[in-house]
Amino acid sequence: MIISMTGFSEETFTNQDLTITCKIKTVNHKYSDFEIILPVTDYEIESEILNSAKQSISRGKVIISLEIEKGSTIKSFSLDLNLLKKVSQVLKEARNFLGEDFNAIKISELFNFTGIIKSEYIKDHDFKEKLLKLFNTTLNKLIENRKAEGKALEKDLKERIRLIKDGLKIIKANKNNHTKKMLQTFSSKLKEFDQNISELTHQVIDFELALISEKADINEEIVRSEYHISNFLREINLKEASSGRKLEFITQELLREINTIGSKSSDIEIRNGVIIVKEEIEKIRQQVRNIE
Repeated sequence: MIISMTGFSEETFTNQDLTITCKIKTVNHKYSDFEIILPVTDYEIESEILNSAKQSISRGKVIISLEIEKGSTIKSFSLDLNLLKKVSQVLKEARNFLGEDFNAIKISELFNFTGIIKSEYIKDHDFKEKLLKLFNTTLNKLIENRKAEGKALEKDLKERIRLIKDGLKIIKANKNNHTKKMLQTFSSKLKEFDQNISELTHQVIDFELALISEKADINEEIVRSEYHISNFLREINLKEASSGRKLEFITQELLREINTIGSKSSDIEIRNGVIIVKEEIEKIRQQVRNIE
């Protein structure tokens, strides 16, 4: 089963006191990275959200935000005195530097600086339960969305694998012709010097012919390529979530074998097959980067 790393979900809870909106966005990332944005500073809630998210999402950049849009009976205000002190100090330094050109700032204008006035929400007895329930609902929806996108990815990957198999068929159909052509070319050149070749030289030539045949043989690379393809399909057909990292590794190994085939062969049909396979491998590499 394939699960996409990208996804988005949004859910809202509303009653007569407040409206809470939860948004979760996930994007590609090599590792797992969680960012939680809460309307209130509550490390207990943040910890529960983080633990729950980590159990459901193993890889990707995850941004979780919870917003309280209204709540007439629960909002209060307070001053961040430390920040106010720092801002006042900066303004004093500006006044000393500018002198008469500096216009005094009114107290009301100080409140335009972000963070000096903090809005806090007085939680009712079941505020935490409401918030966590909304988060879990949003998380479950996100997971379903990622699975749905994963199904689309799986369908596309299987089509790419089918085309790769077609390319390998072309390579396999011409592998013997490739070796024969190389030996024939070498043998035809030797005929020009046949009369001057000694018995010892003939032994050396036979050895060289065997060496050319071995170096030109691409059967081993074809067998390994077929193994990597089977391994790839086995991974994406697992009932549990497939590993994006493992699929990336398998794809890299498959590309290595195809590159070796291309470097060994000068046969036009085999090279055409290599081009087909490499084009599809590149498309697969782009896709597997989006798999959790």
